[in-house]
Amino acid sequence: FVDILLVAILIVILISLFLALFDSLPNLFGRLSLARRKLFKKGDTIAVSGMMGEMTGRLIARVKKIGLFETRLETRAGDILFIPHRVLVKVQVKKLKS
Repeated sequence: FVDILLVAILIVILISLFLALFDSLPNLFGRLSLARRKLFKKGDTIAVSGMMGEMTGRLIARVKKIGLFETRLETRAGDILFIPHRVLVKVQVKKLKS
């Protein structure tokens, strides 16, 4: 009985860890991919194309911060956007000349 209980507890812990990391891991791997490719750095102005949803079209913004899970952008209108790294690695990002 004790063995079954330990296995059940272990399964619950593993499922909890999987669910907790389910959204974080793609963003972390996206951060590693962006760092390796060196597409942009803090202070650069970038154009992002290919995002779906409310942000369709071409977005031009300045990179405010590159965090562990997302990149913070500031638009020309002064809006601050948090773009997950898993999104940035799937769209077209172009560094614009200053």
